[in-house]
Amino acid sequence: MTVNARVVLAALVTAAVACDESGPLDVALPAFVFVSGTDQEAELYLWRGDTLTRLTSNAFGDGEPHVAAGRLVFTSDRDGNPEVYFGDVRATTVRRLTTDASTDGEPALHPAGDRIAFVSMRSGTPRLWTMDTLGGSLAPLATGSAVFYPERAPAWSPQGDRLAFTSARTGTSQVFVVDAIGGAAVQMTSEAGGAFDPAWSATGAHILYVSAAGTPRVRSVPASGGAAVDYAVAADTSLGEPSCGDHFCVVVRGAYGVDGDLVAYGAPRAAPAGGGVPALPTHTGGVRVLVTGAANDRDPAVVRPEGAGKR
Repeated sequence: MTVNARVVLAALVTAAVACDESGPLDVALPAFVFVSGTDQEAELYLWRGDTLTRLTSNAFGDGEPHVAAGRLVFTSDRDGNPEVYFGDVRATTVRRLTTDASTDGEPALHPAGDRIAFVSMRSGTPRLWTMDTLGGSLAPLATGSAVFYPERAPAWSPQGDRLAFTSARTGTSQVFVVDAIGGAAVQMTSEAGGAFDPAWSATGAHILYVSAAGTPRVRSVPASGGAAVDYAVAADTSLGEPSCGDHFCVVVRGAYGVDGDLVAYGAPRAAPAGGGVPALPTHTGGVRVLVTGAANDRDPAVVRPEGAGKR
C-alpha cells in the first residue's frame, strides 16, 4: 500500500551550508526504512522519493530496522517474543533467525549482507552477539569488558571491519569501537550525560551519536579518535537516531518521545585530496522535513546502494 498524505518535503530548506564537506541540500535524498506507530501498531515503512510504502502489516510490533546489500533485518514480537528477522528490503519474504526465550533485538547487518550483529539478553545482561543470515554461527562478541556490563546499539563501519556500540562499563553509556572479529574495544566518547545510538558516516571517517546532556542532540567524533563536536542541534526538541547516506543523515526530530518526525541534514563527503579527516559542520537549520504526522515516526535506516562502503 502506497500513501503520500503524510509526507512533507522541502518544508524547511535554507541556503546550502557553507562547508565544502557538506552535501548540497538539493541532491536526491536516499531511500530509508523506518518505523511508524506505537506498541502493537508499529510497522515498517519505506520512504523513497516522495512516496511511502508500508512494508509490514500485522497485529504485532515490528521495529529496529537496518538495511544493507539489498537486505533487511528488524526486530518483531510476531511469534510471541522479541526476535530478529531477515528478508529482502521490501519485506516481501522474511524469516525468523533467533529462537531464544530471552529478548533478541537491535540487529545490524554487515555491509556485505552476510553477517548480523545484535543484542541478546540470553546471558541475563544485554550483550553483543553475531550470527550469519541463516541464524547459524551464533556467538557472543568479545569486547574486553566483564559480561555484566550492558552493551547496546551495534553499528558496522561502512567497510565492515569494525563495530561501534554503546557500553556502560565506565559508569555511563559511551560509544566504543571494536574490531569485527572482537577484541579490546576503544572508548570514543566521554559525555557526562551519556552517549547513545552510534551511526557511521558514509565514508567511515566519523561516528555520529546522541548526547543526552540536556536536550538530546547529535554529535560527531572522528572514527580515528579525537574531540567530539555538535553536528545537529535544536534548542526546543530532542534529536536522535541518526542514519547516514552519501549526502544526508536522516535524524529523528522529537526523538525518544511519542511524536517523532524524520528530517534530513547534510552529511559529509569524502576527505579532500590532501588527506585528513574533514570536520563535520554544525547544523542548526537547513533541514528537510521528510515525514511528519500524528504517528510516532522513528528508527530510520538509510538504504545505501549495494556495494557501497566496500574497499
